[in-house]
Amino acid sequence: MCELFGVSADARIEVNGLLKEFFSHSERHPNGWGLAVFHENSASVEKEPVTAVHSSYLRKRLSYRIATRSLIAHIRLATIGSMDYENCHPFV
Repeated sequence: MCELFGVSADARIEVNGLLKEFFSHSERHPNGWGLAVFHENSASVEKEPVTAVHSSYLRKRLSYRIATRSLIAHIRLATIGSMDYENCHPFV
């Protein structure tokens, strides 16, 4: 079973600390991670089919301030499907 994290706030908030805590659970959900940060009328989607705590990309990404009103994050524990980019949420 996968694990999801979401933020829906009235104003932009910094979420780096929350995301670091969430992604620290990835040892129990090692089959990929994903992050969608929503902006006015668009979203930036970033994901990899690797364990979040072992991702150098995610470590670098979280070293920069992330402030938003809404986002979703995902860590995957595969039950079916291979460990591929296409199988990591959030899907586009």
